[in-house]
Amino acid sequence: AERSFTIAIEADPAFAEAWAGRAAARAELGDSPHTLADLDRAIELSPRSTEAYLTRIQTLSLDYETLWSRGGKVHDLHFESLTELPDLRDDPEAKRLEAAIRADVAQVVALGIKPEQARYFDGWLRRAQGDLDGALREFDAALEIWPYFAAGWEGRASLLLIRPQPDLALAARDVERALQLDPGSLRARGLRFYLALRRGEHLPALAELQFLLQLRPRAASLYVLRGYLKQHHLNDRPGARADFEEALRHDPACILALLNLGAAHMEEGRLDEAVETFTEAARRNDRHALVYYFRALTHLMASRRDSALADLGRAVEIDPTFA
Repeated sequence: AERSFTIAIEADPAFAEAWAGRAAARAELGDSPHTLADLDRAIELSPRSTEAYLTRIQTLSLDYETLWSRGGKVHDLHFESLTELPDLRDDPEAKRLEAAIRADVAQVVALGIKPEQARYFDGWLRRAQGDLDGALREFDAALEIWPYFAAGWEGRASLLLIRPQPDLALAARDVERALQLDPGSLRARGLRFYLALRRGEHLPALAELQFLLQLRPRAASLYVLRGYLKQHHLNDRPGARADFEEALRHDPACILALLNLGAAHMEEGRLDEAVETFTEAARRNDRHALVYYFRALTHLMASRRDSALADLGRAVEIDPTFA
């Protein structure tokens, strides 16, 4: 499909539907940067294209939900904790994405969308702002309008996972309901993966990732997660390194891929390679405390005490909880 739409665009660069079609194909592959570029062009050519706006909302919201792979709020490499979601309220990229999503939601509401979709989007934005009770009301309202709305069930499940006391059983029920209605739902499949991970069911978690990677083979965050499983639970270190490297091929700014790859080098005694990898991570994101913490550990292993103390000081400066 991507190639076919490219041919159509080459034949007629003003063909808005071809730009939107190629964007949708690229979105399915998990290629966010090229998807967004195509959608910008499609909307420029056809500013009343509801479908183009909806695809852009989906792409931007998925970018928001995978900011943990780039951001500076994660304190460890144990992804079970990520079902609680890192705090993104002070993250400038999160603010940019939220503003862009809000603007596109306002546009599609003005153009006219189904009422359950409007309530779902309002719930998503409330969840991003930390208003979990308000988000739940909106998702429930969407389901009252249309009980067969898969996104509403997925939205409810996500809230049940990020509450102070997660309700895994109820979240699992809502996830399965969403998948009954939409077996290809990326978010519901992702939630099923997290549920398996939280329960320590590592092979089912791997199966969900394999399915998601078939749907989105260019999604860097999925390779990070699969590499984490292989590294920490499935005793497949070569496979883990390959996945972290594949994640970086698709997204060179994926900090958690760099962190995990550096940690793998460190654990296997390749200290110079570990320092180089952590240094690249710091170049990509100099506000990620964990980068400096792990580089400090590597310096200590190499008996470079002064460098280690400097990096530890930088980690505490960024995030005092590292003290």
